[in-house]
Amino acid sequence: MRFDDIYVLGLGTELGQTETVQAALDRGAYQRKWADLTGQLATSVSDAAAPELAVGAGRKALAAAGLGTSGLVRDAVGLHLHVCTNFQGLDMWPAQCFVLDQLGGGGSVLTGQLGALSNGFMAAIEIAAGMLNGRPDLTAALLTSGDRFCEPGFLRWSTQSNVVFGDGGAAMVLGRRPGPAQLVSVVSQTDPGLEGLLRGDKPFDQVSRLAFGAPDITDRMRWFVERNGGLDAINERKNEGLRAAVRQALAEAGLELADVRWAAAPFFGQNYVHSQVIEPLGLRAEQVDIEFGLRTGHLGASDPVVGLDHLISSGQARPGDAVLLLGIATGYMWSAAVVRVLG
Repeated sequence: MRFDDIYVLGLGTELGQTETVQAALDRGAYQRKWADLTGQLATSVSDAAAPELAVGAGRKALAAAGLGTSGLVRDAVGLHLHVCTNFQGLDMWPAQCFVLDQLGGGGSVLTGQLGALSNGFMAAIEIAAGMLNGRPDLTAALLTSGDRFCEPGFLRWSTQSNVVFGDGGAAMVLGRRPGPAQLVSVVSQTDPGLEGLLRGDKPFDQVSRLAFGAPDITDRMRWFVERNGGLDAINERKNEGLRAAVRQALAEAGLELADVRWAAAPFFGQNYVHSQVIEPLGLRAEQVDIEFGLRTGHLGASDPVVGLDHLISSGQARPGDAVLLLGIATGYMWSAAVVRVLG
């Protein structure tokens, strides 16, 4: 969908401390062959709970939007969506309410928690923009995310052998008054027949097994690929889903791929980003800041927003630049959004 008056009012990022690949190799948590394949240099590691990372990012985004006090948050924010891909610190607990309360929100606001794995934040952007577009009484939407990938339920260096996971939070404030960037379009595609990549041959359980150890995601994917046409066939479905989302997002924005200055791609490591983002889309390598993600790790749903925040705050994305935000999640789900930097 194309939007004419939806703006990014503020962005926020919250990361942990840096753990280098060499440190992980030295303690036997990572294998050299995967380090060479991914090109990963480090990842973000935090002792904070996932919702606390979201709160940290949310404070920064609200301050950037000029909504840094609780009274302003209550008056302006009528929608809050909290996104997560992993455990939020407690079972059967509304993490979104904790985040909103810590940020000074409440009252006449709809808050909810959204799970769409690594595409969750992009899904939240599409939902929030659609609500802002159709609800004149809605002034602003606050989107937050936070994830921590720690033992015993997750081995950040090896649960998925070709991707290193990092801890972090992201936040975005969307509204109808002009801000530092404009949301021009957002489009999503889904191929639900690929959900088996994360299910494999595992039966459904009555309780979560994550307290007893991390899932072997690589083994599940291998099982599914071997029984569903092989890796080339799976990759073509994945590539076409991403291409379809990008084609439509660009068309609705009235742009060509050559008009895009930057693409904020998921932080999946250099091999994955090249083979399943840059090459299928026909992007130029210089349109993607791969280096930044090689130092943070894959932050779950936060990647595209953290990437946009970094591009703008570092001065790499300048006024007038078109930035393509990309969300990709196993299932399979893809979203693409065009954002115009205004300054």
